[in-house]
Amino acid sequence: MSALQQLPLGAQSFKIIRQNGDLYVDKTRYLPELRKMGSVVFCARPRRFGKSLTVSALEAFYSGKKELFRGLAVEECMNSAEFQPRPVIKLDMSAMPLFRGFDEFQEALSRRLHKIASSFELTPCSSNSAESFGVLLEDVAQKMGVEPVILIDEYDAPIFKALSNPRLLEGVREFMRDFYSQIKVASDYVHFAFITGVSKFSKMGVFSSLNNLYDISLDHEFAAMMGYTHEEFGNCFQPYLEGLSKKTGIAVAELPGKIEEYYNGFSFDGETLVYNPFSTLSLLQRGFFDNYWMESGSTSFIRNFLREKNLTVDQFRNLPVQRSFLTSPGEIESTPPHGFLYQAGYLTLRKRDDGYCLDYPNFEVLSAMSAYCIQNMIHEDYVADELFKNVQAAVAKQDAEALVKVFNRVYAAVSYDDHRVNSNESFYRATLQTFLLGAGIRAQAEVHNNLGRMDIVARYKDKTVVIELKRAADAEKALKEAAAGMSQMLEKEYGNACADALRLAVAIDDGKRRIGAYNYIPAGSSTVIEGGDGHFLR
Repeated sequence: MSALQQLPLGAQSFKIIRQNGDLYVDKTRYLPELRKMGSVVFCARPRRFGKSLTVSALEAFYSGKKELFRGLAVEECMNSAEFQPRPVIKLDMSAMPLFRGFDEFQEALSRRLHKIASSFELTPCSSNSAESFGVLLEDVAQKMGVEPVILIDEYDAPIFKALSNPRLLEGVREFMRDFYSQIKVASDYVHFAFITGVSKFSKMGVFSSLNNLYDISLDHEFAAMMGYTHEEFGNCFQPYLEGLSKKTGIAVAELPGKIEEYYNGFSFDGETLVYNPFSTLSLLQRGFFDNYWMESGSTSFIRNFLREKNLTVDQFRNLPVQRSFLTSPGEIESTPPHGFLYQAGYLTLRKRDDGYCLDYPNFEVLSAMSAYCIQNMIHEDYVADELFKNVQAAVAKQDAEALVKVFNRVYAAVSYDDHRVNSNESFYRATLQTFLLGAGIRAQAEVHNNLGRMDIVARYKDKTVVIELKRAADAEKALKEAAAGMSQMLEKEYGNACADALRLAVAIDDGKRRIGAYNYIPAGSSTVIEGGDGHFLR
């Protein structure tokens, strides 16, 4: 058996991946197609999704490094008589610092332009102005006798770095607008420009003068250019599943479905689904499931965003949006919360018969966002972590009493104002589902069977808990509602299709804002057991 290729986790250099013989999922068929879209092409994708690797592959392609493309889809194109290598000007805007202010940023960008000029044996322009970029484009074309290709990676990185400083933000935005306008000013000296970014925020402002810019972010033709399709995953990563099975204890046959649930689901056209490349590679290399992509970003920023906007997880499920919102989200300061979450990759696109909607791409994102909301609600992370572990253990043991105890601790953490405004059955159900999801438990709400609709079905490892939730005005009525909930479960045969499921009916006591009574049927039993007071724990 031959050794497996090294996984390119964190690798952004196409050249190094190919020279080292690391695994590369062949996306090169897209490279020559980009130029056919126009002379200036823009593509937005979330962080850690392959933008820099795509730019690096384009650099090698236009530089004519044929040896790096042997055996890949674009090899034939590069060997054709029509193929013409070109000088490449590449800028990574995420490498430009802004810690000490705007001058530091300008100086770093100027140094980079000077280095590029020197590589072509040109005299660098002494000015730090945006116009020096246009001068460089013209000088390179005249020196080399052929128009260059411009590659700009993470165009919006300076914008995001300046977000906390409005004055600096406006200065950076104005300078970048002038800087990128040089692509149009020097258009006679540019063969092709490809620009990437995390979002479309500021695209209209920063690129307002580039009236020939073509945005492929939503195009079906390029929907799988970054990320892994289901077919690519099967073709390229199947050999790695045996080793992953040994580390996780999960059968090889079961792993593809679990990986798909965790890391697939991103869509940039509403139809084509792709796996998150960073999380997929992290799983295969490290050998256990985790929220790799979510934890690789600024978790404190997104948590604060959710808290300051008073956002819940449930409000962004299957959220209808217009196509105009997708193409022109506006500036980052004024976009609605779902606009920011979509552009940042926390929500993804789904196409429906009546248009488009937003939703969480997969279990990783949904679980992490749920955990952030619960942590914000409880305030103390160590308490939230303890509750997550407790509910995992309770579901794994199918322990009804332990579940009620931990549920009531969560309800106790909900602020008085939230209870006062949202005191209804759907609020209690959504809080419970968010908590379970945050603990890494698959919790589906309003699950249909042939006779009715179950409030929550929770699955963790190989255990299932079916929950029916009722609401009552006081403790006495809660006892009746818990019994009524269990009667409904029996009548509607809730949980019958789940082998050895724990069936739990709980009733909220509105007066105390917690579970006041519960009935349950243990897994593998048909006996109904009545629970009295909900065992509130301080």
